[in-house]
Parts: sequence; structure tokens; C-alpha cells
Amino acid sequence: MFIKLTPDLFVYEVIYLLIFSLYCIVDLRFRNVGSIWVFFAGALFLSLVQTPIRALFVALAVGWGLSGGLNFILVPLFFYPPSWPVLLWGYGYSRSGYPPIIGKADLLVMASIACLYPWPATVSCILSFQLWRLWWRRRFRYDTHLPGLPGFLIGLTFYIIGTIVLSRFAPGILTFFKI
Repeated sequence: MFIKLTPDLFVYEVIYLLIFSLYCIVDLRFRNVGSIWVFFAGALFLSLVQTPIRALFVALAVGWGLSGGLNFILVPLFFYPPSWPVLLWGYGYSRSGYPPIIGKADLLVMASIACLYPWPATVSCILSFQLWRLWWRRRFRYDTHLPGLPGFLIGLTFYIIGTIVLSRFAPGILTFFKI
């Protein structure tokens, strides 16, 4: 149904990466990404077409993270691995103090990535977010704002470039890592 760029990469994934890079520039410049809900809603609707179960579980995880008190939702979410990073970010959003380490935009971006991309992309985004956070805190020690979206962009870019390179030179490896 969707056009593939490589055997393991769709065109809409690259388009979402380009749109996401614009959101990262806005996050660095203005420190407030107001229209991130549109990005999340687009990713959710696109995921409803391709993988409706993943979209449902990720939407439930976002609902739990934003509300912070609907703990009965957690039981089915523990049995579906693509919702785990969103649960981790939802816990960080609902339990963070001031200044918050994980904001609402970070939670919605992690949910968008979990909707559109497979498990290795979300893991690479988590790792790159942590490396970005460490670098930002070392570089701007007294800044209370942490723009997290560029960290996600770095991880997502590494995932897409790695997917393109591996599909060209070692196509059998990618089928092992798909969830």
C-alpha cells in the first residue's frame, strides 16, 4: 500500500524525518513546540492504516503518560514491546519535577516514533537522547531548558542511514532486528 524506498524503509518514514527536523529547529530556537500534537496525530493516523494494534497500544501509553493516574491501563501495555519506550517517557513526564527533564513534546515525539518506526529506531532515539542530554548539560550548565527533540533526530537519522546502508550491503541482518 505504501511506497518503499528500500526493502525495509518506506518513503513516509523519510518524509516524517524531514518534518521532524523542522520541529527540532523550532525547539532549539523558540524552546516551545506548540504544534507537536499535529505531528503525533498524523503519525497515529498513518500507523492506524498500517499497524492498528501498535497505534492503539501507543495511544494508550500516551494517555497513561499524560494523565499519570490511570494505572489499570498498564497491564496490557507491559505485554507489547513497542509501547515500552513510550511508557518509560510517560513515567518520566508524569513524575518529573521542576525543571522537567522530559516534556510533553518529548513524550509525543517518542510516541510518534514508536508508531511509525520499529523497535530499533526507538532504542536508538532513547540512547541518542541520553547522549544529547549529557552533552547539553555539560555545554550549557546553568540552562534549565533541555531541548530534547534534536537528540531524537540524531538517533532517528542514525537509524535511517543504518537501515539504508545495511539494506544495501547486508540485507539479511535487518530481518533479524524487526519487531
